[in-house]
Amino acid sequence: MKQSSLFAFVLFDATGDLSFWKTIPALYQSDLDRPLSPEDRIIAVSRDELDTLSFCGLAGRRISGSDGGSRTGDGWLRLVNRFDYVRVSIVPYRGGTGPATRKRDSRDLRQREQLQNRHRSNIFD
Repeated sequence: MKQSSLFAFVLFDATGDLSFWKTIPALYQSDLDRPLSPEDRIIAVSRDELDTLSFCGLAGRRISGSDGGSRTGDGWLRLVNRFDYVRVSIVPYRGGTGPATRKRDSRDLRQREQLQNRHRSNIFD
């Protein structure tokens, strides 16, 4: 019996700079060199309110200049057809970019760090 080689690549913080400048271009180049199976999935996870189509459009715009390369043609379409975007947040997202939002985001980050520290202390106790 032939063993399946399907996989799902989960990309956390998919709308972050690291994803657009490094990870997605690397996935693109890797797929050009050695195409993935058509059934393989790339699951993009972030807390931004997007759908898969919006994420793919954003990714195409954001990474088109990251290394001077063009993201057009069959290779790019083949890659974006593997994307599934999922919005996930462990804290409520309130949106916005003003000082009040940054203060809430800072508070959310502190709460997240406290949870992580509590979890670590439970593991090592």
